[in-house]
Amino acid sequence: MDLEYTFWDHLMQDVPVVKSLQENWKQIRDEVRDLTNGDGFLFDYPKWDIPKGVKGITELYENYWKVCPLSGFEHENTYNLMTDAQKSIVLNIIKSAKKRCPVIEGCISELEQEGNLSSAFISRLVPGSKINPHRGFTRDWMRTHLGLICDDKSAIS
Repeated sequence: MDLEYTFWDHLMQDVPVVKSLQENWKQIRDEVRDLTNGDGFLFDYPKWDIPKGVKGITELYENYWKVCPLSGFEHENTYNLMTDAQKSIVLNIIKSAKKRCPVIEGCISELEQEGNLSSAFISRLVPGSKINPHRGFTRDWMRTHLGLICDDKSAIS
């Protein structure tokens, strides 16, 4: 499967939520540091298989990827595979995380209230981790990534 990589950086700067994230990145970084001090809010991201993997790669990521959800993600496979008890736990984590991250909450709340936010989460990858090329579940979502604490070799390609 050949993936077509399209970056829309030149258009993203005009998207209100992206502007808000960029303008508040230092406060967001501090919130994320406080929230993730220890691993209480971070969980392993599911290691999905990539169907028809690119260049023989069949796993979504290599090494280490932990996340903390900041919004409901009802439209993603992860949510659909959860039991009701797991969904309840995740919703409580989201509620607690939002209380501890008011700047992030302020950036995403309008989109969430309008039903225009599918998922938002904090990711932690350690040096050497790699998220392999893949397609999302739909092309209808705009994705944005805000690197808060990055090493010199980190990149999105």
